[in-house]
Amino acid sequence: MPAAEVGQSIPPDTAHAVSVSLPTWKANVGYEEGEEWVLSKMETGYPRFYIHKSIAHFADIIRQRYGKANEQAMLFPSHRVALRCAEFVRIQAQARQQPRVRAVELQLRPTTSTDTSASVLRSGCSAVLYPSELHPRAKSFWQHSGEGISSRRAEHCHRAYERGELMVPGDAETVEAKGDEKPGRGPRRYQRSSPPPKSGVDLPKTGDDPGHFVEERFGRNLSPSQSTCAKVAIRRRIAGAIHTAASRLDPHPSSGTLRKPTEDDIYLYPTGMASIFNAHRVLSMARGSMESVCFGFPYIDTLKILEKWGPGCLFYGNGSSEDLDELEQRLARGERYLALFCEFPSNPLLQCPDLRRIKALGQRYDMAVVIDETVGNFLNVHVFPYADVVVSSLTKVFSGDSNVMGGSTVLNPESPYYPLLKKTLATEYEDDYWGEDAIFMERNSRDYASRIQRINANAEAIGRTLRSHGQVKTVYYPKYNPTRSHYDACRTPDGGYGGLLSVTFSSTAAAVIFFDRLETAKGPSLGTNFTLSCPYTLLAHYGELDWVAQFGVERDLVRVSIGLEETLSLIATFERALAAISSSTATVQERPGFNADPPSSTPRTRLYAGIMTMAPLKRTRLPADDGDMEVIAVESARSHLRQDTRKRARVADARRSGKARMSVARSESGMSEVDGEDDDDHQAATLPDDDEEVEGRRRPNDDWDDATDEDENENEDLDTQRATQIIQRRNRMMTMENIPADNGIIESVTCINFMCHNKLQVTLGPLINFIIGHNGSGKSAVLTALTLCLGGKATSTNRGQSLRSFIKEGQETATLIVKIKNTGHSAYQPETYGDSIVVERHFSKAGASSFKLKSASGRNISTKKADLEEICDFFALQIDNPMNVLTQDMARQFLNNSTPADKYRFFVKGVQLEQLDQDYKLLEETIDQIEAKLQSRKDDVKAIGDRARKAHARMERSEKQNSVRERIRNYQRQMAWAQVEQQERVAEQMSQDLRDADQRILDAEGVAMTSEQTFAAAHDAAEQAKAGVQGVREGAISVQDERKQIKDQFDANRKELLEVQTQQRSIRDQLKGAEKSIDKAQRDIAEEHARLEATKGASHTRRLAEIEAARTQATEAKVAYDEHHASRSQLEIDIRLADEEHQASTRPIEHKRVEIGECDRRLSSLQRERGQQHSAFHENMPRLLSAIGNEPGFREPPVGPVGNHVRLRKPLWSSVLEKSFGGTLNSFIVTSKFDQGLLSSLMRRVGCVCPILIGNHHAIDTSRTEPDECYDTTLRVLEIDNDLVRRQLIINQSIEQTILIESREEANRAMYEGARLRNVKQCFCLHESRRGWGLRLGYGRTGEPSSSPMAPPEGKPRMKTDTESQIAYQRETQQVLRRELDELDAQAQRLAGQVQSRREAQTRHQRQSRELQEQVQRAEERVEKLHDDLERDSVEDGRLEALKVGLQEAQELKMVNENQYENAVTQKDQLNAVSATLKQQLNHFDTELRDWEAKVVKAEAKALRLSKARQAALQEKNVAFQSVIDARQDRHGAAEKDEAQQTLVREWTAQARRVVERVPVDAGETPASLDKKLVKLMGDVERYQRELGGTRDEIAAAAAETAAAHRTAREQVRNLDDLAQLLKSALSDRQDRWRKFQRFISARARAQFTYLLSERSFRGSLKTDHKLRLLDLHVEPDETKTGKGRQTKTLSGGEKSFSTICLLLSLWEAMGSPIRCLDEFDVFMDNVNRDVSLKMMIGAARRSPGRQFILITPQAMGNVDVAGDVRIIKLSDPERGQTSLAFA
Repeated sequence: MPAAEVGQSIPPDTAHAVSVSLPTWKANVGYEEGEEWVLSKMETGYPRFYIHKSIAHFADIIRQRYGKANEQAMLFPSHRVALRCAEFVRIQAQARQQPRVRAVELQLRPTTSTDTSASVLRSGCSAVLYPSELHPRAKSFWQHSGEGISSRRAEHCHRAYERGELMVPGDAETVEAKGDEKPGRGPRRYQRSSPPPKSGVDLPKTGDDPGHFVEERFGRNLSPSQSTCAKVAIRRRIAGAIHTAASRLDPHPSSGTLRKPTEDDIYLYPTGMASIFNAHRVLSMARGSMESVCFGFPYIDTLKILEKWGPGCLFYGNGSSEDLDELEQRLARGERYLALFCEFPSNPLLQCPDLRRIKALGQRYDMAVVIDETVGNFLNVHVFPYADVVVSSLTKVFSGDSNVMGGSTVLNPESPYYPLLKKTLATEYEDDYWGEDAIFMERNSRDYASRIQRINANAEAIGRTLRSHGQVKTVYYPKYNPTRSHYDACRTPDGGYGGLLSVTFSSTAAAVIFFDRLETAKGPSLGTNFTLSCPYTLLAHYGELDWVAQFGVERDLVRVSIGLEETLSLIATFERALAAISSSTATVQERPGFNADPPSSTPRTRLYAGIMTMAPLKRTRLPADDGDMEVIAVESARSHLRQDTRKRARVADARRSGKARMSVARSESGMSEVDGEDDDDHQAATLPDDDEEVEGRRRPNDDWDDATDEDENENEDLDTQRATQIIQRRNRMMTMENIPADNGIIESVTCINFMCHNKLQVTLGPLINFIIGHNGSGKSAVLTALTLCLGGKATSTNRGQSLRSFIKEGQETATLIVKIKNTGHSAYQPETYGDSIVVERHFSKAGASSFKLKSASGRNISTKKADLEEICDFFALQIDNPMNVLTQDMARQFLNNSTPADKYRFFVKGVQLEQLDQDYKLLEETIDQIEAKLQSRKDDVKAIGDRARKAHARMERSEKQNSVRERIRNYQRQMAWAQVEQQERVAEQMSQDLRDADQRILDAEGVAMTSEQTFAAAHDAAEQAKAGVQGVREGAISVQDERKQIKDQFDANRKELLEVQTQQRSIRDQLKGAEKSIDKAQRDIAEEHARLEATKGASHTRRLAEIEAARTQATEAKVAYDEHHASRSQLEIDIRLADEEHQASTRPIEHKRVEIGECDRRLSSLQRERGQQHSAFHENMPRLLSAIGNEPGFREPPVGPVGNHVRLRKPLWSSVLEKSFGGTLNSFIVTSKFDQGLLSSLMRRVGCVCPILIGNHHAIDTSRTEPDECYDTTLRVLEIDNDLVRRQLIINQSIEQTILIESREEANRAMYEGARLRNVKQCFCLHESRRGWGLRLGYGRTGEPSSSPMAPPEGKPRMKTDTESQIAYQRETQQVLRRELDELDAQAQRLAGQVQSRREAQTRHQRQSRELQEQVQRAEERVEKLHDDLERDSVEDGRLEALKVGLQEAQELKMVNENQYENAVTQKDQLNAVSATLKQQLNHFDTELRDWEAKVVKAEAKALRLSKARQAALQEKNVAFQSVIDARQDRHGAAEKDEAQQTLVREWTAQARRVVERVPVDAGETPASLDKKLVKLMGDVERYQRELGGTRDEIAAAAAETAAAHRTAREQVRNLDDLAQLLKSALSDRQDRWRKFQRFISARARAQFTYLLSERSFRGSLKTDHKLRLLDLHVEPDETKTGKGRQTKTLSGGEKSFSTICLLLSLWEAMGSPIRCLDEFDVFMDNVNRDVSLKMMIGAARRSPGRQFILITPQAMGNVDVAGDVRIIKLSDPERGQTSLAFA
């Protein structure tokens, strides 16, 4: 590709090219310096450095719509990417105040397009808006990250935006308001200063793009609907290349099977740099933020990414082993790094790091390894064993066409980070790769494997050329660099050293001369199919030349990306540039940024073509086929006169085994082979066979191209000499192995119920097949089946006239199956068909016929014959070519009975030149027809000229009245403008009326705005008061409930206290009596003791002491019992309190059961009333709606009920919003007072009275008055299908400024912590403990916080919701209530357990009381026993004992009374304390209740007052807005009149301007006065015109018409003559080319024929007469040449057949189909000729590698030396009793 002009795209005329032409050193410097002469010519640029014009244009439209005057916009494919850019710009801004940087997301409407293909490519985009001074920051993100939007996606989104399909959510009104109607006015916060801007640029639609049409219709592109499949194909293609490289490096791994990347491990990105950026980003997210390592001098943006994102980068620019030593020391010291990033090899120095050592360091010190293999590519190097992540730019060699961007990231399944990265990518990966880009990438990459081999060979040839020149200082190439050993360690067995090399020169002057003289494309990028060069250091590092120099990157370095051009032509191009250095005397300034003009061009020094072309890779034989390198592969010969929409370029797998790989390079003048270097046996440039000649060039060793037909016949001796040379060279090269083709050959043929066979299956070998068998065994049936199954006609087989004749007798249907091989890199859609394509054809006797295309697994792919034809075209299967498939009859005719004319006919059909000949004959007929028409057209021109001259003379006579006509024209001009002035005066008055109406509207709007603000304030106050009343009432009810509980407890306590006081008085009386009895008994006992002491003495005293001790013990036991008994009262109190608490816990259970019942009823109602739209409204609502629908008197139908037009997206807020809206949901909306009155009467008539609101249709823009997007608002959770409803809810309910937050805590924090939220009036939240309740948080009049509860509404929900969602929400509510009920039940059971435990404690207390009582009884019994003993001893002392017993009884009674009294006192004190506490609580609640009652009264009064004020404000507002409406209607009427008058003025003005531009009207003239003057003058003119026979205009028109007709006729004749000459020239040129092609093929056939005859030592010639269309053979059977040879008629049958076989093989050499078929070739041969012919055919087949031969013979093959490439297929004998076929 030659260099293009400055700024043109590379490739030329490519809308989405990824490179731009900078053809000179000066242009590159000018680009970097920003010089206008370069920048003004830039049509495009590399997409990451130059924002495509379509992207910039769309971004400017977005900026105008959503940005500000000083802002700019940048487009990205998704909102997440846009947010990343915005964050980066803010961080990089480094300003005290954060700049206003924001992201705007453009989304597609749900249903806008009916295009099925476009539906696959439906996507939105996002824009980042930022101040203009921050554009360098945003541009930096665009360049470094590579995540900018692609140009194809931007054009698609632009078209969607223009069609109204793409919009910012909530901005629907901007799309619909496309007319001239101005936005309506509403509250000031919704007014816009101006309507949204419109774009006036219409970009071409996809269907209008001819390139797009060509790519889809005639090219290789998939349909847009297959974009997903294209991405899958790309990922599979990459995975396949990785697997292939791995298997070649280690075909038999000794260790266990290693996991290889699959398509699921491959992630596609919009650019290669985006894959690097996201690899670093994902690693940082997965492993944490750490510093990275950049090893080796990389491409510029890789280093920038590592430096600008994250904590920084450790940069080793030299990438040496010493750098690795230092890195290892750092790691050993404990430093840790996120990952090491490197390129393999690097760009531009092509150095390779030591991956084995890097991988070892990564494994040892927990450091990931990321390798960029873009320059090396998947097929040349295999780096996966050493990488955790492999990134690549698919833009480069993978695509090659330089028209699409792309990148890939591949994870290594063997990496220790693989699970972590997969998990992170599962949430972070976003497929931003645009579908159209994927389609182009898939198309481009189908043949990348074969392209890489060609590029490798070309690059090595250019490297040798550069290294051999004295002015070249260094050639940087992996093969020549010191790091070659590292490259070879990863190089695949078939891999080369890539197509990128860099070169430096002895001086900058030499570099400048070389670059300017180099005749290649010049611009950024690499890996293109064409050679592309650039001064890399200038383009990439212009501002840091000194810095890069320290890493070995010299400032005059030239980087060259080698393409697919012919090797010798490419070498010549570089040699010319190098020669210019030597011959130039110009002095070039030695400094970077050289700005001098390049030296003048020098003469060419070699005889090479001036125009280089890329030789297309075809399905050709290897150059080793023969020695002259001139193999012709005719795959499709076609004329430009006919469109062929199906044929496509065929790319074959050029890879062969090591034995078949040839290293050949020839010069243009027939030079000998160029040997490659000794150290590499597969590095030499390989010249492909190319049948497409470029005019002005000569093929190597083709000295007869310019010969005439006569010369051809005169140069037979020269042909013989050349054939001898070919034979000698061919004999030297006979050792080449015959290799099967990877695809396009037949694997098997199966026939079912075909001809005479039930089932016939033949499995063919890939190379040479001999099918033998007896007559009727099915040999010929195989070729017939092959022809029919691959789409051939029945008549072309010469075996039947229709398909039904081929069905076996007695059967109704037949089936043919052909299996085609489909492997290798040039397979046809391998991801769809697999390794084989199965073609089935079914036909029946009824005439039906169908095809089926199946994959190797048997899956049906297609039933279209067109797809089968495309497959045959792809593989060049020329089934309909009579020379390609010779059936039995055709073979016999060709071998035995064919005349020279028949042979010539076979010849032209076989090489497909016959169609071209017919087209040229058609062109000759067209030329003859054109020339026949020319003469008659010339006669017509003469007659038309005579009429034109007569008309001109008549017009000259008419010109004599010009003065009168001029006066008429003057009056007519004044007449026109006099009428205009008259209408303008009327229009001015109407305009004044319109201005007055505008002023009235402004006044009315001012009043309306004031009233709206007054109403809004009144509404807010009323709602707050209403909520306050509800809150106060609920507070009072709560206080009343609590006071009632305390009062009940106080009454119970007081009753118990009275009982205790009564008991205490009784005990006190008993205690006094006991004390008196004790005193008396003690006196009596003392007296008795005194008496006994005197009588008894010490013994009695001892017993008394024992008795006294026993009594003391009994007393202590009694005290213990009494103390234990005293605690009984506390237990009873505890039991009572626990029982009261338990009873209190049972009351909420009943309330909760009631709530559950209500919830169950609501759920049942929802389930029962599905689809009943009006069940929640008044029972007569259907009647009202029917009456409204039947009422014709409305000026505009009312809208309502409001709830019927509101859909709730989140049922969670149903209760809160239903309560908030109140009666508004039942209301109707009208647009006039008249409609209000009419609707009110209808409501009263049907018995369904609802509120009526008055609204209008003026749009309200809430984009500037809504809160931040992070909050839900009432407006955002509602879907409102009517603008009137939306407007009323906004005005009356402020739904756009009411936020919804579920959590009360979060709501309080949002509302009252920090600065007050922007555009927020109030907040609704859910009650934390009461399901269905809500809370309103707002602000009071003075800004203080306020809150109030919101009870659930009564009745059914009126807003529409998704019924299933509402049912689900009610079920969830039901479950929550049931859980709460279960919790209450659990609490009640817990409290019941407490009561039970306390009762059990009471039981234990009673049991202990009985035990203590028993202890007292035992102690008392002992006292009694001692006392009885004493009494037995002294009966006479019974009086003392009696006294003591009396004393004891008195004491016991006293003790009992004391204990009871103490217990009573204690209980009374406790009861008094409880009573005091309860009394205090009652007093508190009484006070609080009085306060609450006062608050209720005050709140109700305030609510009533504010409600009345709200109603009054609403009425005033409605009146004010109605006044605005009335004023606008008046203004509308005035505007219509004004517009009508202005339109009339414009129309009259336009009509007047059609007459003349504005002229002054004479003073005093009116339309009437002017009309009188015109009537008089026009009467005079009419009289003269009658004399001439027409008006002046008619005469002038007639003259002009005849003159134009004369010019047109002459032009037509001239064009027709030019066309004839052009067709003649084209025909001559085409026929000349066609004759050259004829001569070339004829010469080729003669040489081959001579060689083949020599196999039997025959001599002969092949005579071709293209004029007489004859092809004849002259053969001399013996070794001596006795004459000119003999005609075939004089030869024996065997000699004739042998000679004809030689002819057939000669013609086959010129055919490009992969298969050759011949039936019964040896039918007339004797054994000698047959043996020779067989050997000759096998030899010829072996000299045609990759071709498949199917040869049929009825004779045995025992005398054939069968090798591995020959398969003999013997068919079974025919069945007995088989009858003949009934052919038609």
